[in-house]
Amino acid sequence: MDSGHAKVYRVAGRLSPFPEVCVVFRSPVLRLALLTASAVLTFAGCNCGRECTVSTDCPNAGQVCDQGVCKDGPDGGQSCNPACPASQFCDTATLVCRNCDGTFPSGSGVNRGCTTGTPICDTSANGGIGQCRSCAPTGTGGAADPGCGGQFPVCDPTRNTGLGSCVTCTGRGGCGNGRVCDTAVDGGSCKTCIPSTDGGVALGCTAPEPVCVVAGATQSCK
Repeated sequence: MDSGHAKVYRVAGRLSPFPEVCVVFRSPVLRLALLTASAVLTFAGCNCGRECTVSTDCPNAGQVCDQGVCKDGPDGGQSCNPACPASQFCDTATLVCRNCDGTFPSGSGVNRGCTTGTPICDTSANGGIGQCRSCAPTGTGGAADPGCGGQFPVCDPTRNTGLGSCVTCTGRGGCGNGRVCDTAVDGGSCKTCIPSTDGGVALGCTAPEPVCVVAGATQSCK
């Protein structure tokens, strides 16, 4: 369009002093290169302040990438919130702060969170957050309790001022071959049966032979 003084062009439906310029890239190779460069720039600009994407991006050995931030520590992954006190660690499988657990870091004989003086974690203590003891009453399937074995396979956590001590048996078990534990004996004693104190079936006996007869160091049901 000529207004009489200066040329005015219609570009995209509007008046403009500059003519519309259309650049056509005839080379498919050039078009592909431009598209690739655009994609790279787009993705490179989306880190949004992250210092890492994967753990291998972190500068120090043992660090992990947690939601874009490099973090130290053996737990890795997410962290407990609020953060655990210095005396505890974060169990990242459950995001619970614990005193100790049943694992043995680096193949040591001391449970994680414990020391050589009390090397076994009683994972059932303190509502499940654990307590370090000399032994733990957590054996299953007839196996000796952790920290115990041999003639003293059962842990009594009430002994040794609460740090636990291994004994012959407790009400939890420790006696095989159908025997029962006489807890009236210090540290427990495995016996065939124990006389009833209420007239009922003696412990270790059955209804057909309900009475426990003691003869010296032996017992039998009659």
